[in-house]
Amino acid sequence: PEEYFELVQGKTSASASSLGPGKSMTLSYKLRAKREGSATLPAAEVQYKERDVPQLKYSNTLIVRIVKPAVGLELITSPPSRLIVGDLAELVFSVANDGSGQARDIELVLEIPQGIDLLESEGPVTMQERTEDGGWRVTFKADSIDPGASVEFSMRMRVQRMGAYNISLINATFKGEAGEQKYKIQGADALEVSFLVEVPRSQKIIVTAALVGMVGAVAAASFFAVRGMPSRYASRRPRLGLPR
Repeated sequence: PEEYFELVQGKTSASASSLGPGKSMTLSYKLRAKREGSATLPAAEVQYKERDVPQLKYSNTLIVRIVKPAVGLELITSPPSRLIVGDLAELVFSVANDGSGQARDIELVLEIPQGIDLLESEGPVTMQERTEDGGWRVTFKADSIDPGASVEFSMRMRVQRMGAYNISLINATFKGEAGEQKYKIQGADALEVSFLVEVPRSQKIIVTAALVGMVGAVAAASFFAVRGMPSRYASRRPRLGLPR
């Protein structure tokens, strides 16, 4: 039915001058669904002659349910833009099936850079492994999500060193109800989280004071080396002459 499908490959009819005993012929074509709904594929018709007598055979009709694959991601909790060394950071998100068919083989892969310690990750299926540069790769999976349902994932981290960090999204895909074609999860870019990690303010003050002291000491040493010691610190030479 053209209201539901368009022909993208092959032909819907074929012919042969003869077909010997035990032989067969194959007719194949590929359709692309254009809209949701239940479509009835009509029976295939086979016309042939047997001993010059026309024959007609039909296959069974086929009802096909056409669904819309759509999975979206919602970011629930993410780290603030600024953190202090030693702070805990949490990333929580949900993946919902917004389509009309079952979503299968849901997979999201995130990479955490070196300097952040992964404490735990939660979800239907989670896997953690170290990357070559000392960071973490976290894989979140779900076998299936029914239409209208959602699954929640989370991970907790602790920032260990100061610097600018970015959590990278490596993959965010799912398969449709047939389990063949892969689709992208909409909104997954929200997992590309960036934040700045700083040292505590008290530690900043101590470090700044130490640096100022070091700079002052170096400056004083350089001054005395060039100008010499002040006269009040120089050793006094004995005077020649008779005592009075």
